[in-house]
Amino acid sequence: MRSGAGALYVTSGQTRVHSRWMRNFLELSAKRRLAARVSVAVACLASVAFAPDADARAKARGSDQGKSATTGGASQPDAATQGEDRRNNPPPVESPEERQQRQRRVLRGKDRDAMREVLAELHALETGDARALLIDFIKRSRNERLKGEALIALGWRGNRAALDLLRGKHGLSSVRPPIVAAACRAVGNVGDPATKPLLLARVTSKHAVVAAAALGGLVALDRKAADLPGVIEIGVESSHPIVRAEAARALGLIKSSVWRSQLASLLGDPAPAVRIAAWEALAVRKDEVSVPRLMQIQTTDPDAKVRSAAKKAMLTIDAALADD
Repeated sequence: MRSGAGALYVTSGQTRVHSRWMRNFLELSAKRRLAARVSVAVACLASVAFAPDADARAKARGSDQGKSATTGGASQPDAATQGEDRRNNPPPVESPEERQQRQRRVLRGKDRDAMREVLAELHALETGDARALLIDFIKRSRNERLKGEALIALGWRGNRAALDLLRGKHGLSSVRPPIVAAACRAVGNVGDPATKPLLLARVTSKHAVVAAAALGGLVALDRKAADLPGVIEIGVESSHPIVRAEAARALGLIKSSVWRSQLASLLGDPAPAVRIAAWEALAVRKDEVSVPRLMQIQTTDPDAKVRSAAKKAMLTIDAALADD
């Protein structure tokens, strides 16, 4: 039987392959079978050669996992262990001498954040040693801001021994307005009635920061003083927003029957900071009469911070009324 150029001849029951492509196919198949046998042999040799290393790695992983499970991660103790360690080994308590040495060391250093923390500590202590450290720092410091913070820290109630420094060149008699302002607040916090004329003389200062601080100092000195409404009126009529804002805060604290009329004039102040201070004063007063206006301000005031202050004030007043 023959069919075309690539024919098969069948004679005497034998098949003869005369096609060129059939010969090529058979040769290629033989080469592939040989390559497959070689690959299998190589894989077997590799598995035998590297089996010990693989076993060792598996054993090492198992050992590490066993250690982790046994120690519970000793390099990173859990919260319960840490808490137990803290209970069993509490931090050492400073003696007064050690604390004073640390505070002095910090105040003579350069870390301003640490200095502020120590200034707060000294203010809270209200002791003679604290006063001595603060006075020493105030006299030495060349940083105006830190010096002002130290002056305010010196102004705790009844600290009359500090008034000499607060009146002097490092305080009210300084040529630097921020220093004078800090001294005004400190003097008011001390609470000595004899210092009232010193504060009254500075309510009309040309420096707004001093005038505002003097007003705040007078309120701290005696918020029940009969002449305070008249003094605060000076602040209400000031051309400086920070003084008017201080007047608003003062109206939220003083004992007076005319506070509402003075505060009303500040609710529409052109300066947002003054309006915020006025709404906060109403919250301090817990003034129920102002609630309708507060509700209106929440949506009508052009300043977002003022709207937020009005909302907080209304919530404060509502909570106070609910408690009543």
